This record gives sequence, structure tokens and C-alpha cells, in this order.
Amino acid sequence: METNYDDAFVIDVDTTDAVEMGPVEPGEYKLQCIKAEGKGGTDKNGNAWQGISLLFDIPDVISAGLVNYMVFVPRATGTEKQNAQNISRFDKFKRAFGFGPADKFTPNDLVGREVFATLIQVDDPEYGLQNKIQSWIVSH
Repeated sequence: METNYDDAFVIDVDTTDAVEMGPVEPGEYKLQCIKAEGKGGTDKNGNAWQGISLLFDIPDVISAGLVNYMVFVPRATGTEKQNAQNISRFDKFKRAFGFGPADKFTPNDLVGREVFATLIQVDDPEYGLQNKIQSWIVSH
């Protein structure tokens, strides 16, 4: 049962020092995965697809907004070169998270892990200025 405290509930929170959250300048950052969710569906050609929707924090920057990223599991639906590029990009993603080429993982295995990536800024017409992951950094 829910209780209504509208008249007796006084909120006393001073937000004078509130920080404006937003995108960071382009560059290399440590990210921490705070959410990873498996997704799937069918594309416009009727081919099944799978991917992982990820949400990252930038723990070292107090004012940094969150970063969304969608990674698609490679599938053999393009040219030989496109398929090779997809596998290569996915390999770099796996290695950035500390997985080997043959390692299996679930979306939940990604949550809490820290990775490094190069971020850029993108001005999205719907969401405004935000960060996007340009590339994964494996060398750290």
C-alpha cells in the first residue's frame, strides 16, 4: 500500500553546486560498463540479428554524461570483405573487455568491467550533443 505524504513531505535539498552533466571533449577515456542487455530481431531483408546494448559511465569525469553503444554480433550476410571487417571489429571489442578470440561471454559478464575507448562528440538532432565511441583501445 502506498502512503501519500504531499503536505507533510518537505524536500530540503540545496542544488546550488549541481554539476551540469554532458559530453566530454573528444579523446581517450576509461569507461565502465554499467548496463549490458542482449537484443535481437530481424533486419529489413529477413535476416536474424543479435547484439548487445551497452551503457557506460566515465568514472574519472564528474560531469560526464553516460555513453550508449550498440555492438552487433557478426553474421555472414555481406561480402567476404564486409564479413571480415565485422569479425575484426568484434575481435577488438572482445579484446578491449579482456576476452580472448575463442572466449564465450554473456552481456552480464560485461557489467562492471572497465575498458578504454576513443570518444568523439556527435550532435544528434533528437538528443543534442553527446559522446559516441569511435574505437576501442586494447593496449591498456
